[in-house]
Amino acid sequence: MQAIYLDCLPYLASDDVSRISARFDIVESFSYNPSVVVALIRPPQVYSDKFIKVFPNLRIILSDTTGVTHLSEAFLNNSLNVYTLRDLSPSDRDDLTAASELAHLLISLSLRPVLSCHHRLIRSFSESDTTTDIFLPRSSYLGLTWHDVKLGFIGAGRIATSVASFLPDYIGSLSYFDPYIPLSKVSNCGTRVSSLDDLFDKSNIILLSATDDPQNEDLINDVLLRHHLHALINISRPYMVNSKSLLSSLRSGKLKYYYSDFQPPDLSPSELSPFVRDGSMLFLPHIGGATHHSWRNSLAKILTFLPS
Repeated sequence: MQAIYLDCLPYLASDDVSRISARFDIVESFSYNPSVVVALIRPPQVYSDKFIKVFPNLRIILSDTTGVTHLSEAFLNNSLNVYTLRDLSPSDRDDLTAASELAHLLISLSLRPVLSCHHRLIRSFSESDTTTDIFLPRSSYLGLTWHDVKLGFIGAGRIATSVASFLPDYIGSLSYFDPYIPLSKVSNCGTRVSSLDDLFDKSNIILLSATDDPQNEDLINDVLLRHHLHALINISRPYMVNSKSLLSSLRSGKLKYYYSDFQPPDLSPSELSPFVRDGSMLFLPHIGGATHHSWRNSLAKILTFLPS
């Protein structure tokens, strides 16, 4: 029997496991096996030529993500058929990610200095502390309301559209920058602007949700140094924000908060530590749309590309 390599067996629904095992031997070990013809590769695992050495008869790569940088070498191999969530129709993908909910959460969290106050409280505690008042002054928690928010989207695709649908009607303003999507294809993302500088001029919070594409490297660079911004929320990719400009804007006070689904890979812990400690930076381990429901859903969808 032919085999399929899976590194995600615990996340599959039992019905999906039964269907797969009726057609393939399931392999979880990344070791030499000429029976493997299909591999399901999920980040952080990255495809390389090692896969062909380990699985010499591999013909199909599946990945239940919309980001494809971890499959760059696979796309260059003409003997492989590669399928990702991008190969599904938009209607099939609508329920596959909770990334828009994460974006909305991070925007909401940035409105008030909850994280920075929490860090201050932690630093003030000691084991011998007997005080009953564990709060900072109420004035320490003052921040923005949705009335004050002028939200700018970088990327007006399905995540931005979904986030916009969650927002209250009384939000201050909405605008977006996306030179790749025709105006007729954008809904409820606000006013279209022609440049990043225009977007930063109109916004006090920016949500970066652009497509995973190497052309977007350092998309946000010196523009950070030319404008004041309450918060930059990045749920796209770390390489789209230039790290030196990011640090400079935080140090100068032009940027107040940077909340991201990634840690900047080219910054050391010592460079990041002061901003993490004071609550002006928050990093998550690329949880994106990762929920139990979305993982099982996306795996079930991508497995429809298995050969019959």
